[in-house]
Amino acid sequence: MKTIKMLAAVTVSALAMAMATASFAADKVEIKLQRFFGACDADFGANTDVAKAVGECGIITSLINKFNATSPDAHISVTTVEWPGYDQLNAQFAAGDPPDLVTIHESALSDYQSKGLILPLDDLLKTVGVTPDQFTEAAQRGATKASKLYGMPIDTWTMLFHVNMDLFKRAGLVDADGKPIFPKSPDEFIAQAEQFKAKTGKPYLIQYFSNETALFRTSDGGSARINELRRVGHWRGRSVRLGLFGTEGCF
Repeated sequence: MKTIKMLAAVTVSALAMAMATASFAADKVEIKLQRFFGACDADFGANTDVAKAVGECGIITSLINKFNATSPDAHISVTTVEWPGYDQLNAQFAAGDPPDLVTIHESALSDYQSKGLILPLDDLLKTVGVTPDQFTEAAQRGATKASKLYGMPIDTWTMLFHVNMDLFKRAGLVDADGKPIFPKSPDEFIAQAEQFKAKTGKPYLIQYFSNETALFRTSDGGSARINELRRVGHWRGRSVRLGLFGTEGCF
């Protein structure tokens, strides 16, 4: 059996097909990879030095280029889909023709894992010396479902908020050193938001939802997911949806 050194999430049916091909084909095995990072061949189409790559698209493209340049018995064919690509992936599963490898967000991974559409990778990754302890805690937790690793983490990210110090000073939310005072609990968050609004007339927090799909974990164990339809789902015994219209959500 041939070893694949670069993995995202692997589909059940396509992996079986790839292994069957490897057993009798004299030519290189074709590995079909589907990703949503856009195309950057103009900048990195021939690059195999990952250290010179920039951005998600550049890094992934360079990794694939390096694999194709050095692998004697396998070749990765890439299909780039429009972000986030799940409509196309679902249609491919329905047609019985999914890719061998596919990029999947943590927030969507359970949808495919719970239906048995992707394979756990623990044993396969071990054959090439990749173990979960090499990942950050957040990446390991995100790719682990039912105590098994269902993907090789590519990256993790978080929101970056800019603080308007003029408004924080006007709201009385700075300490003796002039540094902003941030909430340490949900109750403090609400109290500070009300204080901020009362003293400045401005919203305490502005979060852009345009072009975003993300899963947030709340302090009480719940979760909130944002997506392109501007819907927020909070699960704690039942689902509650709030429609957000436009491209700004103000809290």
